[in-house]
Amino acid sequence: MKFLQLRPGTRFRYQDRVFRKTSPLKATDEADGTQRLIPRSAQVTALDEAGSEQASQLPETLPASAVEDALAALTDAVRLAVEQAEPPLGDEESARLIQSVERAKLAILARLADSR
Repeated sequence: MKFLQLRPGTRFRYQDRVFRKTSPLKATDEADGTQRLIPRSAQVTALDEAGSEQASQLPETLPASAVEDALAALTDAVRLAVEQAEPPLGDEESARLIQSVERAKLAILARLADSR
């Protein structure tokens, strides 16, 4: 991933050293505390707090269809989990859980729409 894709505060490895991004162009070397300019196009490896390679981060923007598809897939996965729950959930309990997930999905979409 490129340095410009990291959010401020993210730990990363660059040229065999560990840094923490402090601004769009700067990072602090964790070994000696010095600040350094990092090219926006520099290839870096995001790290978690333990120093392990971090899974790719989400981009700053996503197409609406990708967000809607991901939430629909999550809702479907919850429905399937409810159907396969052991011990089985009662009909009323299952319906309430599914309705709660649907309401949460709609609330997330509304919050995202309001944040534009």
